[in-house]
Amino acid sequence: MTSRLVLALVGFVGWGAAAGCTSDKPVKCVYREPKALAENAATMMADASLLPAGKDFVLAGIAGMNVSWAPVTAAGVAGAASTLTITETPVIAPRLAVTARATPGDQLVVVYGVLNAEMQIELHALTQVAGEAAAGPVLIKALPAGVKLADIRTAVGSSRTGQRALVAWAFADQPGTKIETITLGANAAAVGPAITMDAPEVWQCLQFVPSRLDWSLSWVRYKPSNSPKPWFVVEDHRDNDSASARYNVSLSTEEVSCPTVSPTDRGYLIGWQTKQGTWVTDYDIASSSVSGNFVAGAIRFGSPDDQPPVSGVASMGFDMAVTFGVKQGPQVWLFNAFGAHVGDELKLPSNKGAVGPVSTWPLQNAFYATYREGTTVAAPEGPRWFMKVECPAN
Repeated sequence: MTSRLVLALVGFVGWGAAAGCTSDKPVKCVYREPKALAENAATMMADASLLPAGKDFVLAGIAGMNVSWAPVTAAGVAGAASTLTITETPVIAPRLAVTARATPGDQLVVVYGVLNAEMQIELHALTQVAGEAAAGPVLIKALPAGVKLADIRTAVGSSRTGQRALVAWAFADQPGTKIETITLGANAAAVGPAITMDAPEVWQCLQFVPSRLDWSLSWVRYKPSNSPKPWFVVEDHRDNDSASARYNVSLSTEEVSCPTVSPTDRGYLIGWQTKQGTWVTDYDIASSSVSGNFVAGAIRFGSPDDQPPVSGVASMGFDMAVTFGVKQGPQVWLFNAFGAHVGDELKLPSNKGAVGPVSTWPLQNAFYATYREGTTVAAPEGPRWFMKVECPAN
């Protein structure tokens, strides 16, 4: 057991003993100018996510077959909402991204899978420019005939520039197949040829994550013949595909949930959960060093079934901020490089006693967060909060 893990476990024992007690430790993190976003069809959705659009964002969500989205500035000003309805019957659930027709993030892209007349699965995309009617579905990719729906893995994401939407697909349990990615520009038109990547024998968690470049695709791979412990793989790209890099990061547990990821000035922070609790790995590209820490035991929240999800990770200098999506209200925990808890938790605003899913987007030494208050999923009371969180060094 490493010295860092020993320190983390010692710290955890203290937290478990003090669970439910008032702490006198100072809070090291702060939220800046929290804004209750103006009510519209997008901000009122219980489950909406931040999509990057250059220096600003798009807030977008799906409720059934209805999609709502709205621009949100980094200062917390929400623009008018646009809405559309998916009229086809998806067999692969719809996912959202943004691209640029005139300005970053001014066009929403909705990607989903359908069956054609020959029972072949096709990936389709709807697009909508803010304030206009949605365009009809366009074909993105016809997947190979005969592929089983259960074997298809897809990911949809946005470039941090707001200029490109990304669609990736691959097939599980089919050795020798590739992971493929298409970059989409205005009106969901492909920009350049598909990018192909070798798929490992066993893998999971295909997803686009915040990038050190413009966009990054990641997955978790296993090497069953060598080690039961998985590796996190992230491949970075530029919008124009002028640069790319792949990094393989060894993880420290056999069990891994799909990671939450943040770029840092050194490399990447990777957070995940097991039945035992929450883990964070700090990967340094220059030295290829990996610092893995057990940071919070599940028992701290009651039991493995009670631990809240990791809604975001972010680098704060040499410290690490983890946002837990606590149902009663989000909490930001700060840890040092050894995984030891620094200060007390920062509790984000929550006046109704319950919040919906938390969406975050990391920056260098800060992150943005949004969530909607309310005690019911069907009709959350509001407001929807939006804020920047920082953890200044002493």
